[in-house]
Amino acid sequence: MEVEILLLRNKLRNSNVAQAEWRRLHGEDSLPKIRRLKISNLPIEVLTLIFNHVKHEPATLKLDNSYLHNNPRPDFDLTSIQSIRMTCRHFYNASSSLLIPVVHVSITPNSLARLNKASRNPTISRGVRTIRTHANIYSAEHAGNYQAFCQSAVQKLLAATTAYRGYEKRYNEQKALLDNDNFFYIVSIATARMPMQQVSFTDLS
Repeated sequence: MEVEILLLRNKLRNSNVAQAEWRRLHGEDSLPKIRRLKISNLPIEVLTLIFNHVKHEPATLKLDNSYLHNNPRPDFDLTSIQSIRMTCRHFYNASSSLLIPVVHVSITPNSLARLNKASRNPTISRGVRTIRTHANIYSAEHAGNYQAFCQSAVQKLLAATTAYRGYEKRYNEQKALLDNDNFFYIVSIATARMPMQQVSFTDLS
């Protein structure tokens, strides 16, 4: 019985040695056939997903106040996208679609020409996700009546004078709050009274 066990152990050991040798020879034989891969070998779709992490919503995108209140607007890292495009042809093709995610269209020949040009560019067009049409119509009355146009312009100037007085007043009030640190003091005190998780500062100007 002991002899049989010993023979089985020897066979098992020999089998393990043979398997290890086979793996070694098989691995060495396959190495010359394996091509060294680089990041440029990734498919364009995969690279685009990677580069998308440095692309955010354009800072110049016009949004309504309710959207901005609930969705803080990140900066658009255009410089990084431009740098990526200059790396190599493969990166250029993968990142170009991230340059123009939103196209603004007005009822003007130049605006339509830009839209048409963007739509015909296969690299740029596949990155466009939103087309915003601004339906600002010029008044037929003002275009056909110089006096009516001037009267409208005067009314806007008078309104601008009133608006300037309000702007000047709010500027002086704001400057006083910032100069004596009252703004930050009151905000910090009020924040300390509430179970806040986040305080954000935005500049929508």
